[in-house]
This record gives sequence, structure tokens and C-alpha cells, in this order.
Amino acid sequence: MMVTDKVVIEPYYGIKIAGVDVTKKNCKDLSVIDGVDGKMSYDPETKTLTMEDVTINTPYNGIWNKYVEGLKIVVVGNNIITSQKACIPIQKTSTISGSGTLRLKTPYDCGLYLHTSLSVEGVKLYVEGKYGVAGVDGKIGEILTLRNAYVEATGREGSVCDLQNLILDGCTITQPEGAAFDGALHAVALNGEMVTDKVVIEPDAR
Repeated sequence: MMVTDKVVIEPYYGIKIAGVDVTKKNCKDLSVIDGVDGKMSYDPETKTLTMEDVTINTPYNGIWNKYVEGLKIVVVGNNIITSQKACIPIQKTSTISGSGTLRLKTPYDCGLYLHTSLSVEGVKLYVEGKYGVAGVDGKIGEILTLRNAYVEATGREGSVCDLQNLILDGCTITQPEGAAFDGALHAVALNGEMVTDKVVIEPDAR
């Protein structure tokens, strides 16, 4: 049936939060989205998504960067995303940085799901899922760079896996002892086996 009332088409910024498009209407206060609590906003001019003491509980992806090349996710305070799907799928090059903590939990999917390169800088990141931090197949440019970051990742099918490369800048894998990124397995491995226990990466002592 043809619509004869007023039709409103809003700009869509290329990000979804808890299954909802980020638009001009909601970007200044994303807590209006169902399942989102805390201080969360998006600035389309600087491509910056800021989250401060945010809790997202959703059956959808928590933060899905579909189309924003160079997205900056700034993390302040304590933030938790609990999702039935991948908590944060990254389809365009992105950065997660800040002074805060980000906890990602999913029972059936990836905590952090990379289709491209991602830099994680300075934050404390805790990831738990069927896969912890994962790419697609480790062959399409899924490059994870960690700079002075603290990361704990656990995935029963792979804690840090399916990545083309893992670059550690100012931080080191400390658990399991002796574990390292294995380019052939595209994963953090120990004794030739992909790690499915907790992987801990800590900033180097200064």
C-alpha cells in the first residue's frame, strides 16, 4: 500500500548500536536505544564513538561498525557489552582507545570480530565468548595491533584466532607462559596448538 503520510528519511552514519542505526536524531544520546544504559554518543564529524560507564545488553551486535572507515571508539570508566551475537564486529578499520575498561561477553559468538585491521590502545579489554578475539579466516587483513593495552581473552573454540597478524607494541603475552602468535595457525598458540584457555596480554614494565 502506498504511503500518503509524510515520509522521513534520516542520515544513517554506518554504525549500529544494539541493532539500531545511529542517526542524526539519536547520535548525541545513544542511551535512548533499548538495551543501552550510560553515557554514549557519536560525533559523525570526527568519527568518534564515546562510551562512559555504558552497559549494553542485547540479542543483537553491541557495536557494529559496518561502514565507517577510521572509526574511533573512546572508552572511559567501566563498560560492559553482553550480546547473543558478536559483541563488536569491525568491518572497517577502527581504533579502540582510552583510559577505561571494556568487557565483552557472548555465549555463542565472538567477543571482538574483525573483518579488517583494529588498533587497541591503552584500554583494559576483557573478552569472553565461543571465540574471544577472532577474524574471519586469517587471510583477509584481520590485523590486530595492541599498544600498551591490557587484554584478557577466552574462547572455547579459540581465544585469539583467525587473525592475519597480531602486532604487540609495548605489551607482551604473559599467559599461558610461552604462548605466541603462530602465523600458520593464525592464532595465539602454545606448543603448536591454538590456545582455548585464557590469554593474557599485559603492558610492558617501564
